[in-house]
Amino acid sequence: MGEYTTFGWFYKPDLGAKGQAEKNQFDAALENIDSVLKDLDDFSSLVEKGSPVNADLLIIEDSADSYNKKQVQVGKLPGAAGEANTASNQGVGGVGLFEAKVGVDLQFRNINAGSNKVQVSHDVANKEVDIDVVPGNIAHQDLNGSGINAHAQIDAHLANLQNPHAVTKAQVGLGNVTDHAQLQRAAGDFVCFSEKLSPANADIILVEDSTDAYHKKKVRLANLPSAIWGEGVIEKSTSGLLTKNDLNKTILCTNTASLIINLPSVEASDVGRWLTLVKATDQQVTLTAADSDKIGSSKEGGYIFNDQALEKHEASITIKLLTATQWFVVAKVGTWYAV
Repeated sequence: MGEYTTFGWFYKPDLGAKGQAEKNQFDAALENIDSVLKDLDDFSSLVEKGSPVNADLLIIEDSADSYNKKQVQVGKLPGAAGEANTASNQGVGGVGLFEAKVGVDLQFRNINAGSNKVQVSHDVANKEVDIDVVPGNIAHQDLNGSGINAHAQIDAHLANLQNPHAVTKAQVGLGNVTDHAQLQRAAGDFVCFSEKLSPANADIILVEDSTDAYHKKKVRLANLPSAIWGEGVIEKSTSGLLTKNDLNKTILCTNTASLIINLPSVEASDVGRWLTLVKATDQQVTLTAADSDKIGSSKEGGYIFNDQALEKHEASITIKLLTATQWFVVAKVGTWYAV
């Protein structure tokens, strides 16, 4: 049975066969408990434990047992595993950030960069976690399908003008082109060739054949038609007298010193015959009339000449016999003087 005191109900067992000494001992123990429980009314006098653990003991009044005081472990209190709230990963794919709930602690996974190609940083001002790519740590050749060459190798290849792919002329449709200087279509193309100061009849020149769709062909100098060179070309490097057989031809003056060419004596039957002089050097060329004949505006038995050194390969003159004593200047290039 029990007895009510100002500190609550306390059980006092029947002494039965026990003696007075045992009763007194039991009562003393109960009074000691009452004293401790009384002191519990003043929590400020107790030392506080900042981090309780599940094994710590508490004193409670059991509502299911007439509010008798009992002890209980912290870990067995209702909701000891934490508050009733929780968290979960809701996305369909990817990796969730929620790890677990331990007591009242909701635990989340950290966001970590798997390599130095990605950067994870805390933007404190904006309360954000920033994830960005680090371009400087990405190697071009590491990208899928990019090949094995680095940017420096590609740049060097693009700057290489020495045919790095070893392309042949046949591969670009130029298999028939020889490895020689090619004529251009621009003005002044001939300057790329060396100069021959004394052309010969056997020399070859380039022509476009008007009877063969203007295909390019070669022609020997001596074979040029009379419309250009007469019936042929005569090289003249020393002074002397021409014959009638030399008329209707071109005299190519290849002299290395002053050259004097004397025309033959002509008559009425020679009217219409002509002669061309071409100055091929920088030396003076003189053409002298026979008998009392005149050349252009020269006097009877006079002469014409060109002494301009800079007019080599440029100066030329063509004369034609109009009468038995008069040579007419049909055409001239350069500076010719009549005397």
